[in-house]
Amino acid sequence: MELDEFIELVDTTTERLRPRLDPLQAEIVAQHSSAGAWDEAVDVLVATVLRHRVPVTPAERDDLRRLLADLGLPVARLDGLHIHP
Repeated sequence: MELDEFIELVDTTTERLRPRLDPLQAEIVAQHSSAGAWDEAVDVLVATVLRHRVPVTPAERDDLRRLLADLGLPVARLDGLHIHP
């Protein structure tokens, strides 16, 4: 995926999940994104969603999978996601 597409996907995925995230963790994700540390933003976002069992839709799961795959990170960590239809 092109960098612009990746950045857009990080931003849109974060914004969709933000209301369900712990405010402090959401701010950390935003700070990493603002600094251009996209890999850190994705890592914190995924870790927060998993740790707090944040419900995600199948589409959000797929977006998180695309982000991890693009970074070359294991997508198997998403197996524990709490999927909400």
